[in-house]
Amino acid sequence: MSYRALFFLVSANVLGGASYLATAYALKGFSDTGLVFWRTALGVPFFLPILARRVKGLDLSPEDWLRVAAVGILGYAAPLLVGTAGQRLSTATNASLLIGVEPVAIVLLSAVFLGEMMTVLKTTAIALGLAGSSLIVLQAWPWDAQLTPRLKGDALLFLHGVLWALFSVIGKPVLRKVDSLTFTALAIVFALAALALSALAGLDVGHLRVSGQALLAVSFLAIGVTFLGTLAWSKGLEMVPASKLACFVFLQPLVGVLLGSLWQGEAFTAWSASGGVLILLGALAASRDEA
Repeated sequence: MSYRALFFLVSANVLGGASYLATAYALKGFSDTGLVFWRTALGVPFFLPILARRVKGLDLSPEDWLRVAAVGILGYAAPLLVGTAGQRLSTATNASLLIGVEPVAIVLLSAVFLGEMMTVLKTTAIALGLAGSSLIVLQAWPWDAQLTPRLKGDALLFLHGVLWALFSVIGKPVLRKVDSLTFTALAIVFALAALALSALAGLDVGHLRVSGQALLAVSFLAIGVTFLGTLAWSKGLEMVPASKLACFVFLQPLVGVLLGSLWQGEAFTAWSASGGVLILLGALAASRDEA
């Protein structure tokens, strides 16, 4: 794996890990649907110059357009809505930890639908990442852990991780015809259209009284995550197999826990530290793999 690909993969997941803390602050001033709508609406203008330069030369089949729309709606808008609702019922830390479901779903779906091969290092990376995430979220050995009282929120966050896998798996074939910047821009526009329809259907698009802190958090989510983070993810997806990229998602729980400890005073325990080490080892294994 090249250093350039490694940069995109690490950057995308560091920004993704930071998004959970920003979401926690944004939810103090926005509704669930309002937050998702505005972070997407504020991020879309940054994609428009890309579309203006590149959309005329596109040569996509109806099936390709269907895939792009599916990525935007099922692989972007849906997980954001589900994940934001789950985080309100649960915690930012659990949201960042349960994203570990995504790499498992990516590897399984890419093997079934894209025919990507499983290697020893990929399998090792997934195992290390799952083990590390489990230690962080359970704060105990699995056989000693107790069920979380935030079961409904955690169930939504689990589904959120599975839905994010669709972004990488559904879109991979289209990236053979379209560069990652154009692909991402198109997908986000489809996502915004779906979110706008949800708003017209009667869903709230935000509270009227919004604090400066909430606005700052939404601005970070729009520019830092919706724009820069998504572009970095798509660029990495263009350069490496989806199943290898999946392993780097385990950086998000580590970043989420560290930020929660620094900014929200959440305890960083020995379980969290041990899980973080395993996550980093998993990312290292992914970077060393050559399928």
